[in-house]
Amino acid sequence: MLHQHAGEYGEAEAAYARAAAAVPVSSLRFGEARFASAVLFGLQGRRDEAVGAYLDARERLREHRRYAHLALVNYNLGWSLTQSMRLDLAADAFERDLLSTERGEARQHAGLLHYGRAHLWILSGEYDRAAGSLAWASGVEASVDVRVRIAHLQAQLVWLQTGRATAAGLVRTLRSTGSAGASRLARASVALSDDILSGDVHALDEASRQAEHSVRVRAGLHLAEIALHEGDEDTAARRLESVLSDRPLPGQLQFEAPFLRDLYTWARASGRPLPEELPTPPRTVVVPLYGHPRLVVADRPVHLDLTPEAAAIACRLCEVGEERADTLWRYVLGRSGRPGRAVLARAIRRLRLAFGTQDCMSVERDTVRLNPLWEWRAGEGVGSLAFSEIDSDYARDVALRGDTPI
Repeated sequence: MLHQHAGEYGEAEAAYARAAAAVPVSSLRFGEARFASAVLFGLQGRRDEAVGAYLDARERLREHRRYAHLALVNYNLGWSLTQSMRLDLAADAFERDLLSTERGEARQHAGLLHYGRAHLWILSGEYDRAAGSLAWASGVEASVDVRVRIAHLQAQLVWLQTGRATAAGLVRTLRSTGSAGASRLARASVALSDDILSGDVHALDEASRQAEHSVRVRAGLHLAEIALHEGDEDTAARRLESVLSDRPLPGQLQFEAPFLRDLYTWARASGRPLPEELPTPPRTVVVPLYGHPRLVVADRPVHLDLTPEAAAIACRLCEVGEERADTLWRYVLGRSGRPGRAVLARAIRRLRLAFGTQDCMSVERDTVRLNPLWEWRAGEGVGSLAFSEIDSDYARDVALRGDTPI
């Protein structure tokens, strides 16, 4: 770890390999050594090796029931998968283990999983969800390093939504007052954004030679954009070819697409393999009426299952848009009084976790409302009623409508 923090990656890799070889493959220590190796591979852009090492680590941690560490491994696995643009598999890694962060020691990693989901949604153009997920991450995260990463991604999202000027102020403040105590990579990433937004070519040139692969790639891309804007296509081409020779990952190139539209358009016209921006996904949410209780948001299934209670609440709100809380727990959940209020609160919490933001629904003056920014609808699906085990008038009414016994 000392070698890694010093940027001596070859020595660190050899030490981690010796650690893994010194213990049985079935041991927890083997999983820890493989996890450490995976992080190192990721720093160097070796994502396929990183994914393999994370999977080794995840298997060991599950066997030994180390759920806090499992959440951390799933975050890192999801991050590596986003860098390879394997977005459905990345979402699976971020979402399936999210419930473990609601309790026990795994709580400390809740911010990371929300942050990972936000990064995925920026890649896919879901900026509203990303903003909500980053706000959630910031509210639960205690680690200085992760808070810096969250604040940095928030500033990049501001850049996409409102422009460079506001983002520049946020990044400058973060660099000068807020990044102390963060990891080497987090500090380097913030400094790089500051240099990009200020147009410091000398600093960007230095960054393009750093050990961290992500820093080198991003610095090189923005140097190419600066050269292009100055009318120096030869330098832009040379800079770009240098970046491409460093084998950037698909996710790295995709993330920069909306920041570097001129460069990417010019590069594609000259036959260089830079991706187009992904189309903005639809703001739609489909709630299952029958079959597996799982949301489909922006045409992508969420891997965190709903409880029957959460599915029932969501289906009812799709019908009416808003409903009084006491009606929801009596009519929809078949509960009353304090127990009903508690069950409703847990159902809303599960819906928010599945959707990924706190603001997908609001509770004001004992009225629960869906956020009208998204189009909500109940999907028919196949199979039994998604909330058939609930003993309530609403469950019976829905079953009668569909002639489905419960």
